[in-house]
Amino acid sequence: MEKRKILLIDDEEDFCQIVKMNLELTGKFEIATQSDPAKALETAREFNPDLMILDFRMPQMHGSEVAQQFQQNPDTANIPIIFLTGMATRDELQKYGCDDLCDFVLTKPATDEEIINAIEKNLGQKTDLNFFSRLFNSNKEIKWRPSK
Repeated sequence: MEKRKILLIDDEEDFCQIVKMNLELTGKFEIATQSDPAKALETAREFNPDLMILDFRMPQMHGSEVAQQFQQNPDTANIPIIFLTGMATRDELQKYGCDDLCDFVLTKPATDEEIINAIEKNLGQKTDLNFFSRLFNSNKEIKWRPSK
C-alpha cells in the first residue's frame, strides 16, 4: 500500500517532529514538516502532499494567509487542509473565513487518533488505531513539550 503524503506546517518544530514520528510509526504516512510558513508553498510544491495540516496561529504568518496562498495556486488548490490550533476560537476561525479555507479543524492538544481520524475523513482511508494502544503499552514513552 502506498503511503499517503502529509505536509505539517507549524512554527513549533518540536511538535512537528513528534507528530511526524507518531504518524510515520503507523506505516501509512510519509510526513514532511515546515516550521516557516513563508516557505510552506515551496515545500508543498516540492513534496506534493495528499493533505496538509496547518497551524492556525503562527508568529510569522497567519494560517489563513498560508491557506489562501495554497488555494490561489493551481499546484496546491485542491489539496485538503486541516487546521490544527491551540489558540483560535470558533469566532476567530469564522472571522478569517476558515470555513472556506480548510476542510477540518482540530484543537491542540489533539491525540494521534484524532489527527488520524481527521486525515482519514479527508482522504478516505482507514488506519489501525489500536496501533497506538499497542505502542504506548509497550513501555515506550513519547512526550511533547512546547519550546519556550
